[in-house]
Amino acid sequence: MAAALLGALYGSPVIALDTPLTLPEAQRLAVARSGQLAAQQYAVTAAREMAVAAGQLPDPVATLGVNNLPINGPDAWSFTRDFMTMTSVGVMQEFTGAEKRAARAERFDREANKALAEKNAKVAAIQRDTALAWLDRYYAEAMQAVIAEQRRQAEGEIPDWLGALDRERRGRAIGRQACDRFDSPRSRNARSGSRPPSGNCGARLEGRGCSRRGSHGADK
Repeated sequence: MAAALLGALYGSPVIALDTPLTLPEAQRLAVARSGQLAAQQYAVTAAREMAVAAGQLPDPVATLGVNNLPINGPDAWSFTRDFMTMTSVGVMQEFTGAEKRAARAERFDREANKALAEKNAKVAAIQRDTALAWLDRYYAEAMQAVIAEQRRQAEGEIPDWLGALDRERRGRAIGRQACDRFDSPRSRNARSGSRPPSGNCGARLEGRGCSRRGSHGADK
């Protein structure tokens, strides 16, 4: 639920600003937009008001009555013709003991405190869930940024690596061509009556990845 709320906060036109949504701001908005907390606050307010009313005397009650009113005969519905007809008007007040009123007020106070504690627990739960959702989004965005940076660096290094690989391949090709020329029959005939190449050319060519394939034995 908190994750959906956090997504709604990020997607809201009011929150879609240039500045990122901070964790305290996300928690504040989540608490402010919770319908459960509003209902819980109404329960707290109602319990407080009932506690005040329970500690006071009940309101006076006005009474109005008619006795022995005839409904048939010549005196039907008359308040004055029949001497047995009586009317009464009065005020009634109920007097409740002080201890009973105090007990009732204390009970509603405890109900209000219970409702307030439940509200605070819900606030903590909403803040916790919002923090977890915010951290999940934060680490996901941070990981996405790291991957994008690594990809950018890798794309910058690929041309250099390809260039080095191409130079290595060309060097090997040149070395193979030199070996082929060195081991050709014409080259062996030209070297048959001359001194060996100075600086051990064959060894240098072997370092380039080729061998003389026993050319001295062939010359002898």
